[in-house]
Amino acid sequence: MSKTIQPLEWVDDLRLGDYSLDNHTKEFLRFANVFIDAKNVGNGEEQLDNVLNHLTEYSHKHFPPQEDLMERIKYPSLDEHKTDHKKFNLGVAKLLKKRLLLKRANVPADEYDERGVDGVLTDIADFITDWYHSHMLGADKRLSDYYNYEYKE
Repeated sequence: MSKTIQPLEWVDDLRLGDYSLDNHTKEFLRFANVFIDAKNVGNGEEQLDNVLNHLTEYSHKHFPPQEDLMERIKYPSLDEHKTDHKKFNLGVAKLLKKRLLLKRANVPADEYDERGVDGVLTDIADFITDWYHSHMLGADKRLSDYYNYEYKE
């Protein structure tokens, strides 16, 4: 059995004070934890399509308004933050491709993940936890600090 993944927690350091953006983050954590819980007990495959849909929806719902906010406040790390968002979208696209290839027959060996469903589940779990630890607790926290303590209208 694979290693147990710890749930992702909301921390007040992530609070922007923008109700909609804060709720997007909390929603991300909720669906990520549903997937993590399912993966931990061996039912991750049941959540596979659901979590991929949520990751796609999250990026479409959260990134544009967050980027608009950063532009409005002239956030100094805007370009770096937008680059992270692009990398997230590319990562989700790769995960979606892996998922689609699992459903197809006669996929060339160089395109198929020999680990099968378990490999894709592990990749999704790693992607989500990496995003949380590196981006949310890193870049999003820095944005929150800037917006709440340095930005003056």
